[in-house]
Amino acid sequence: MGTGGAVRTCRGTGNGPLAALTSALRAAGTTVDVLGYSQHSTATGPGSPAVAYARCRVDGVTSWGAGWDTSVLTASVQAVMSAVNRAGSQG
Repeated sequence: MGTGGAVRTCRGTGNGPLAALTSALRAAGTTVDVLGYSQHSTATGPGSPAVAYARCRVDGVTSWGAGWDTSVLTASVQAVMSAVNRAGSQG
């Protein structure tokens, strides 16, 4: 929920989680293209944290985002959303 905003539910489809996320963001009125993506673990062994980086074009603004979590999927979603939020603060 954003500042003073209402909670909205959006759905997206794609050939993977990030494609579905960008599809849902597009349905919500924000166009996001993932231009580059990278990830790596920060330690060895199961359950070790992963960090993900995303370079995105958000409504025409290019920005970077990063995410960190023990789930690679969660880290990648955080990275895209970080880029979206950073682009919004630049616009």
